[in-house]
Amino acid sequence: MIVAAFGPSTWSNWVLAILAGVAACIGLRTLGKIRDQTEAAVEALNIGRMAADAAKRSAETAQRDLKLNARAQIVVRVVEPINGLSTGLEPFVTVHLVNIGRTPAYHAHYESWIDILEHPFRDFTPDGAHYKETTETLHYPEDKIVHSVPIRLMRPMEERENFALRTDKKRLYFRIRISYRDVFDDPRFTDFAAASNGIRIEPCPKYNECD
Repeated sequence: MIVAAFGPSTWSNWVLAILAGVAACIGLRTLGKIRDQTEAAVEALNIGRMAADAAKRSAETAQRDLKLNARAQIVVRVVEPINGLSTGLEPFVTVHLVNIGRTPAYHAHYESWIDILEHPFRDFTPDGAHYKETTETLHYPEDKIVHSVPIRLMRPMEERENFALRTDKKRLYFRIRISYRDVFDDPRFTDFAAASNGIRIEPCPKYNECD
């Protein structure tokens, strides 16, 4: 039986079996190469995706830095001394709006508030003077044209208010908020508030911020 199994009549079967085995080995090697190639392709895709994400983050950072360094920025400078801080006179504060940025500030307009209020500060009240300027102005960087804004109480100071001011019970509080757009057409604002007791000017605990 053993001789018959390896006899001439079975050679064709053995040849087919050997060829099938060789084909299986080749197939397994091919599958292994395909698997390795697939893993390499996935790894390359992940590396490409990470590189694209890094490039995107770098571009976003560069854009933010460009806007930060090239944008307009309006600041408020108070002109001293403050006028009218006497009984029977109308107190008013003059401020200058200055663009310390590198590009123009467009469509600038402002609102202002001023009042003689209790110290320490709580907030402005409807009894104070409030003004809204709707005419828009253009501010160039370090403009030679002085953009001067008067903030007026619009009434004379009373004797009791003058006494409270001098005895440190009240302050003349004033605020101005400027809204504008920069060269990137992004909306910007500067909010500034301060107080005076007739001798010195000090920051207000609220409304001092900018974007």
